[in-house]
Amino acid sequence: MSFAQSLMRFDAKLRPLLSQNLPAWAFVRAYSISRNPMLHFLSNERPQVDAPSFPVEFNGLTFRNDLGNAAGYDKNGDLLPLNYFMGAGFGVVGTVLIKPNKGKYISSILKVNPWTPLPASDGAINTLGLPSKGVDYVVRKIDSFREEYQPVDFPIVASVMGHPEQEGKEKLKGTLECIERLLPYVDIIQENESCPNIEH
Repeated sequence: MSFAQSLMRFDAKLRPLLSQNLPAWAFVRAYSISRNPMLHFLSNERPQVDAPSFPVEFNGLTFRNDLGNAAGYDKNGDLLPLNYFMGAGFGVVGTVLIKPNKGKYISSILKVNPWTPLPASDGAINTLGLPSKGVDYVVRKIDSFREEYQPVDFPIVASVMGHPEQEGKEKLKGTLECIERLLPYVDIIQENESCPNIEH
């Protein structure tokens, strides 16, 4: 068992105790601080799983199965290898922004994005504020993933939107530039309009 898997199993046992015994602010802060290191550990995982084979064809693309991740899980493409080796049928990267964005911080001192698990439901809530390393970073990650692993029947989707710090025509222009840079590297573009910031 890998270090990340051991850590996750330990956390699954510890989390209910922490949620019952820590003040809410301390619980949220602890998990917000640990989120990025945990994602880093996961990004290095290469589990050996036989991918479920339920091929789905759509618009000239073949998905090895219909199970993948949602936008927001793999914001920058760092988890594409993990998802592929876990047997996913496709990977969604993003939401991708034209330039880096720090998101929302719990405090200016800690500089962590608020995220907390819900111990009784296996879910989580967050107000991350769209942290992103920017489209250029994402393009490099997707390109290196394809080069190194040569994924088969594993379409890559990029979720894009206008940068939260931009307005009006500048935001629209940034969104279109983001799409143009991604098009040679992804199979599907999805515009994120679930965040209420795209008036057009």
